[in-house]
Amino acid sequence: MGKRGAAGPEGKTRREARAAARDRALAKLGAVARGLARAPRPPDPAPRPAAAVGPHEAPPSFAALATDAEPLPAPRRGRVPPGPPARPGPVVCAEDVLEAEAAGPRAHETGEPAPEFDVTTADGFVEGRRLGVPARALGELRRAPTDAELDLHGLSERLARRALVAFVRRAHAAGARVLLVVHGKGHHSSAGAVLATAAPTWLVSGPVAALVRAFSSADAARGGSGALLIRLGALRERR
Repeated sequence: MGKRGAAGPEGKTRREARAAARDRALAKLGAVARGLARAPRPPDPAPRPAAAVGPHEAPPSFAALATDAEPLPAPRRGRVPPGPPARPGPVVCAEDVLEAEAAGPRAHETGEPAPEFDVTTADGFVEGRRLGVPARALGELRRAPTDAELDLHGLSERLARRALVAFVRRAHAAGARVLLVVHGKGHHSSAGAVLATAAPTWLVSGPVAALVRAFSSADAARGGSGALLIRLGALRERR
């Protein structure tokens, strides 16, 4: 206690010196803050002047306001490449069809009455659809790939009819949907286009009429007016 009392006056002097220094520092900070508060504020930027519009004038259009805008680059344009061509079905020999018909029982008999068809012919081309089948079925048929193909060149009318009927029956029994029958245009026949005229009749009034949904002359790549595309479908098939 005696030692602390002896140092009392000197310690008091140091505390007073520190307090005085703190007060001077606070006074300086206060002066700086007051000076900043009194400093003039920089002016706000001037607003963009609006377009002058007279009392009877309409305001400027969007196109006029966007005159300085730069257009986006145009997208690249080009033709969409065509898809791969439809793959043809296997070609069936007419002689094989006739032999198979003679060797075994007829493939699939429906027992259903022959349906009615709406048939149109023009300039050598023919198309027909079973009544109740939508017209779009003809366009779908002309774009569809074939499941099997039969060539009737070189056959008499009687043999060609037998081959066509047997071919349609067996194709339907096998689950085929689209057939191509090449009958020719009659350019090399003294009798003309006999098979081209008779083949549609065999489809709509013969023993396989109940199996035919629609038919049409083929596209140029598959024979044109010298061939028939046939869409199979029993009467119970309504789609």
